[in-house]
Amino acid sequence: MLDDVQNIWQPRMYNRDKDNCCTPCSAVPHKQVTDQISPLDDRFESLSLSAQSFSTRASGSCLYSFGDVTCDESLLSPSDNDLCNSPSLSTSGNALFEHDIGDLYDVALLIRNEAQRQKEQRPPCKYLKNHPNLDARLRRSSVSFIMEVARACNLQASTLFLATSYLDRFLAVAQAVTSNMMILVSMACISLASKQEEVLQATAAEWTAISDNAFKEEDLSKMEWLILCQLGWRSRSPTAFTFLHLLSSGIGASQLSPQTSQYSQYLLELSLLDYGALEYDAVTIASASLLAAHRMNHQSELGFDSVLAFAPFLSYQQVTACTAELDALHTACVCCVSEGSADADLYRPLLTKYFSC
Repeated sequence: MLDDVQNIWQPRMYNRDKDNCCTPCSAVPHKQVTDQISPLDDRFESLSLSAQSFSTRASGSCLYSFGDVTCDESLLSPSDNDLCNSPSLSTSGNALFEHDIGDLYDVALLIRNEAQRQKEQRPPCKYLKNHPNLDARLRRSSVSFIMEVARACNLQASTLFLATSYLDRFLAVAQAVTSNMMILVSMACISLASKQEEVLQATAAEWTAISDNAFKEEDLSKMEWLILCQLGWRSRSPTAFTFLHLLSSGIGASQLSPQTSQYSQYLLELSLLDYGALEYDAVTIASASLLAAHRMNHQSELGFDSVLAFAPFLSYQQVTACTAELDALHTACVCCVSEGSADADLYRPLLTKYFSC
């Protein structure tokens, strides 16, 4: 089967220019894969999400059930209690500062190493031009679908960002992807990211049920395998959320209020919906979100030097441009929802989640 899949999906090699965009070195003709995967309905809004089967409580001891995995708090030591807590997507209080990374030099070293890893895995900023059947609007609908599933299943923020990273990386190298396959691709990315980040994972049958049976279980398993092959089995991928956590831990809670950390994560999630944000690398977006969120919180502007101390390789021009783009995205998001435009349903959950409006 490996030979058959490799004949259908061929990786592409990219050259990276000075603007951090990638251009393909060569492209190899590929066969259509619609005969390999069952046809899907591309209407994302028709899906009825349900997460009720993934978390239950029993009287007495706290019992959580997720598929075939059960966790009973009464059997755990106090240090193991976190294993029974359902991971939450939202950031409450000062959650970004809960884990002390330690020495500031170690933080800077971690950021540098993760930035190098992300640079190697980063998709081209204009990869959709190689997909005649896809566009930025369809990608945005796919990311919105991933967000909806993450909210319904109470997944961690890291899972959401990793799933979106898988989606972009896969589409950057895959061929012959059609619009009616995007639900399957999106759900496969969620499933893979969940296996990487979550303590408890859903089964293929449960993911299929969440998607309103838009595809078969074997289709999901096959798509997961195809995605991993195209990613070179490099499933650990740093995201903007990774760098937001590292930068926040380095800068410290004394300079970043809980509201600032909350707004910065909001801006990061908002940037996931914007195809144009791929122009910037993950650490630049994370840095820009901190600067913009600090200003949104009506505090004195966070100095660029505070970020530069932990990421000295950053470009001031790039961070400034990205900050301005995040501000513009926020303004457009608010206007879109207040005016009730066609895309209001994509952005309203974000505003409701972070601003209680």
